[in-house]
Amino acid sequence: MELSDSRSVDGRYRQNKFGKLWQQTEVTVRLAIAYFNLIWVHTRKENTAAQRVGLSIAP
Repeated sequence: MELSDSRSVDGRYRQNKFGKLWQQTEVTVRLAIAYFNLIWVHTRKENTAAQRVGLSIAP
């Protein structure tokens, strides 16, 4: 690795930084999707906490 070629050093650093950011984003998106999927499933089964105690608006 030559220090005179700053593009390769910076390029690898930026790529690694983006990779870490993408990993965090991917985990966050997976958690959000899992959460909304859980809500969706329980809403369709009509057994959310609000529905069980009668706080939801009846259709």
